[in-house]
Amino acid sequence: MTLDELDNEIALWKKSLGAAAQNLMDLHSLPTYQRLAGSNGVTKADLKGVTAKRVYPALASMGTLFQNFDDLQSIVDRAAVLRQNISPIFGSEQKLREIDNLLHGKSVRLATVPVPIGQRTLSTAVDNVELVTPGELMGAMAKSFTDARDVVLAVDGAWQKLGMELDAAMTELATFKAQGPQWNHNFPALATAESALETIRDRIENDPLGSLDEFDSSVAPVLQQARNALARLKSQREQITRGLSSAIQLMSQLADLHRQSLGIWQERRLKVICLTEPLAPQSDQTLATLREWLARLQEKFREGMVEPILVGLEKWNKAAAECVFQERASLNANEAPVKERQELRGRLEALKAKSRARGAAEHPDLTRIAKEATQLLFDRPTPIEKASTLVMEYEKVLRTLTSVDIRNANE
Repeated sequence: MTLDELDNEIALWKKSLGAAAQNLMDLHSLPTYQRLAGSNGVTKADLKGVTAKRVYPALASMGTLFQNFDDLQSIVDRAAVLRQNISPIFGSEQKLREIDNLLHGKSVRLATVPVPIGQRTLSTAVDNVELVTPGELMGAMAKSFTDARDVVLAVDGAWQKLGMELDAAMTELATFKAQGPQWNHNFPALATAESALETIRDRIENDPLGSLDEFDSSVAPVLQQARNALARLKSQREQITRGLSSAIQLMSQLADLHRQSLGIWQERRLKVICLTEPLAPQSDQTLATLREWLARLQEKFREGMVEPILVGLEKWNKAAAECVFQERASLNANEAPVKERQELRGRLEALKAKSRARGAAEHPDLTRIAKEATQLLFDRPTPIEKASTLVMEYEKVLRTLTSVDIRNANE
């Protein structure tokens, strides 16, 4: 190893030790670390459960860390002193070997650990003595630091998270319970979650890690399920509100359609007789039943019912749609013959005008047909099929008359 290489290695060790010292002090100065260790005048937390199992070994390793740091610092300082005593001109092989042994050999004596009496023989040493290289020690120190840092930050995160989420969870539970006994009956896990929250609140100071595990496993999933269910419930209520509003409008439209259908049906019965009786409107009782059914759905919804209302609304809309279909069919079926009667009147008058224009108005067949058709079309009720046949017969006769027939009829 050249002197330049040696200087670089010692500089790197000093840089690493400087960073290690800063990191150890930063970790040691964390409020959570002081709370766990009871250092710097802070009352030590009485840890239990999962937290105690994880924190106490990590804190014990921190104590060893500081001792290891001092030992490592001593080795590097000794190497630096030896380096300063090496002449740049003459050098010193012996000192270079000493420095190499210090930095690369098993030069660090770890703290002794008493051998349990049950493991000793007569010639066994009282203490276990372990020698390691500086590099091996730095690797072990890095692992111990990482373990201690991770557990301290885990505890700090648990305290912070639980501090924020416990109150929020209790507020959410109150919101869920306010949905009513039926809703809470469907979610018995809420009572279990509430009990778990009380337990967590009591043990958060002593076992934050165990409390967080319980919160994440026993409370958070239940709250999420309840949130999802409440969101579904809100969506269903909004759906029902819209559905009831649409149903009320449909009921009003159906009532108007029924009045029109009933009016046309009555007019048709007064004015027209059909061989096949057209479809009659729905009975008033049918509409009254629909109206009462809708009122019951509204009342049950006000009482807090949801799922049955969705099913009921679906059935109600199906029944109402069928009623609308029947009313429209009745309206169209009864309106058609009334319009046909009016249209036949117009056609007959047009045909009579045409016959007059041809000079055939006094033809006996046309006169007879016109008289009979006019009487049927202007009497009540009109047998529509018969009247239609007469008008078509009038048109047929007029179309087949020749000029000779017309002249003979007028002589």
